Amino acid sequence: MTFAISIAGSWFVILLVFIFREHLASIYLTKESNLHDMTSYGIIFLCFEFIFDLVQGFLHGPVRGLGLQAQASYINFFCFYMLALPLAYYLAFTCKYGIAGLWMGLASGTFSQIWLYLYVILRADWTAIAEKI
Repeated sequence: MTFAISIAGSWFVILLVFIFREHLASIYLTKESNLHDMTSYGIIFLCFEFIFDLVQGFLHGPVRGLGLQAQASYINFFCFYMLALPLAYYLAFTCKYGIAGLWMGLASGTFSQIWLYLYVILRADWTAIAEKI
C-alpha cells in the first residue's frame, strides 16, 4: 500500500512540475530573459530525472536490507563521480547541449545506478543472508 501511495504521489509531483514549469522558472527569473527559457526547457529533463530517481530510491531499500551499504556507496561513487559528472560536462560544454546536457549526464548516472542495483539484488544469495539473521 505504501509503495502505491509513493508512486502515485511521485507521479503527481512530476506532473505538476511539468505542467507548471514556466511558472516555476518565473519565480526566479523574468520571462524576458533567455535564462528563463533555458530553465523551463531544463525542467523537462528534470522530470525524466525524477522518474529514474524514483526507481533508484525503491531499489536502494533492498540493497540496504541485504546489508550491502558499502557496495551501494561504491556504486553511487562510480555512477555519479566517474560516469555522470564527466558525461554531463561533455554533453553540456563539448557537445554544446547546455542545460539539457547537464541533466542528461546526471540522468545517465541515476539510470546506471538502477541497473547496478538490480544486478546486486538479483545476484544476492538470499538464502545465505536469511540464515545470518
